[in-house]
Amino acid sequence: MSIQCVAGKPKGDERKAIIQGVQRHLQEAVLGAIKPLLTEFCEAELTVKLGRGKRESRRVADFLSQFSLQGSEEESTDRRVAR
Repeated sequence: MSIQCVAGKPKGDERKAIIQGVQRHLQEAVLGAIKPLLTEFCEAELTVKLGRGKRESRRVADFLSQFSLQGSEEESTDRRVAR
């Protein structure tokens, strides 16, 4: 981006264009600096919440075995009550 300088202060549309250009460059620089940090933070938070890494498979078998054990215990108590 090239802006020609004229003696004196820029006015009106020229001033707005300069300010918008500077703001756009600042925003790009800030996003470039912050984005890797945000990505790292979000991945760490996800790992803590899920209890596993991003590329690790889920442990569905453990959950299903606990669920089926609970279900069989409930069925046996239901049968005793029904008799």
